Amino acid sequence: MTVEHLMQLKLERRSSLDMVSGKYQTAVDLCVSVDQIKQGLIKEIGCRNFSVLLAIAAHLNEQSVAFPNITVISEITGLSSPTVIKAIQELEAVTVGGQHIIKKSKLKTTSGNTKSIYHFVAAEIDADDPTIEM
Repeated sequence: MTVEHLMQLKLERRSSLDMVSGKYQTAVDLCVSVDQIKQGLIKEIGCRNFSVLLAIAAHLNEQSVAFPNITVISEITGLSSPTVIKAIQELEAVTVGGQHIIKKSKLKTTSGNTKSIYHFVAAEIDADDPTIEM
């Protein structure tokens, strides 16, 4: 069983009215294709790597780019920093539907440090409001 289609991650924005406070609340949901999960996406990526992928994807912006640091990913997943780093290295090699899922690049900050930027090369972003910031 192999995943034949490109990885699809979708951001969906929704608003709802809180009946108690009378205020609207906005939420952004991250959606993964159920069909791809049924085709073996988690098995192909690996459980550990899938949890790291979702933690990174939770920080996606409208350009299919995310930039959480290792500490943040570790806190979200409950994995150690070395384990997260290994998972990211493995995710960079994973292809789904013939395309790499993520590509990591480095960006030098104004303070002289480097920051990892994760590009979701096969992601499909679907947001009602293109100004969503994660």
